[in-house]
Amino acid sequence: MQRQGLDGTILLLDSRDTTRIRGKELTSTGKYVVPLLEGHAFAFGWDASDARNRQRDVRTDQALPGTLGLDVDTRLRPTIERLAVYGQDEWDVREGWSVYLGARWEGVRTRASGNDFMPASSRYSVFSPLAQTVWKIPGSKKDQLRLALSRTYRAPTLQDLAPSRFYSSVNNEVAADYTGNPALRPELATGVDLAYEHYFETGGLVSVSATTRSIHDFIRRTTTFDGARWITAPLNQGDARVASLALEAKLPFKTLGLAWPVEARGNLSRNWSQVDAVPGPANRLDRQPRWSANLGADYGGKRFSSGASFNFVSGGWTRTSVFESGYGGVTRDLEAYALYKFDPLRQLRVTARNLLAQERIGASSYADAAGVTDRLTTGPTWRSWRLQFEQKFQ
Repeated sequence: MQRQGLDGTILLLDSRDTTRIRGKELTSTGKYVVPLLEGHAFAFGWDASDARNRQRDVRTDQALPGTLGLDVDTRLRPTIERLAVYGQDEWDVREGWSVYLGARWEGVRTRASGNDFMPASSRYSVFSPLAQTVWKIPGSKKDQLRLALSRTYRAPTLQDLAPSRFYSSVNNEVAADYTGNPALRPELATGVDLAYEHYFETGGLVSVSATTRSIHDFIRRTTTFDGARWITAPLNQGDARVASLALEAKLPFKTLGLAWPVEARGNLSRNWSQVDAVPGPANRLDRQPRWSANLGADYGGKRFSSGASFNFVSGGWTRTSVFESGYGGVTRDLEAYALYKFDPLRQLRVTARNLLAQERIGASSYADAAGVTDRLTTGPTWRSWRLQFEQKFQ
């Protein structure tokens, strides 16, 4: 790929890069259900994988006025071996009350070698218990409370672990090189979920849920200067806290006394978060919107059906470190589909996505005693249309 940047007739960037990636992965999964006791459903299983990749990046940036140029040829060979085993039990304590108990152990081993860094490896394991109970409110067959206690984790990606360097054409505080961190630990989250659910006789649903999470070893990227270039690397930055409140509804029109074959659906959520290692304000989780909402409706006839949905995600600034902040713009998205059934075996589907074609806007800022460096990025998006004919064979 070749990239060039111009300021009028002055050439500011002339870059050529080629990336080749080869990968292979072997996976194995299994699950056994063991009927040991009446009222219990014991199950045990595993999930294992072995992924190996080879990557080569060849990059040449011509030396132009104000730049030093760049000529690199990097090779990376990462490997990820993963094994997870779990057990679970669904227990009907009595009529209207059920309990789910489970536990999962997962171990991960990574290795990476390349021509621009010393071989690196990491190994970690996580034990994740889970307990959930559902209680149907006495006197009502359609109302229930759900409570869950969990301990989950988010594993670092291979890119986050491999210490290979990915170079930025314009190297500064807001366009830094990137390198991984083989000492990175997984994020651990301990959470509580509480939900109230009401089911209508006609199939509708209304639910209100609240969630809280306490995150340990929170992962976030931080930019530093090594004396020659600016570098961004992921680090474990201590603890963070997350909370959310959500409202969801699915209402067939017949629930409202109307005979139309239409179902309306929607959800609204409000999120809060705080990262201890970053001073406020706006020291929230990356890419976590304060507000999000979705509204939609579906029409289902005997031969013809259609539907549409509108999604909204709020934007705003997030402070990601002592000196860094990032901005994400408001997102609005509209999708629609139509389906015609010729017979039980043949149907034609038309899907339209991103009908609003909203421009994407993002920004980043680095502010310290030396001053402020800003970067604004914008980009167009495109509508997409898909026509699909489906044929089933008996």
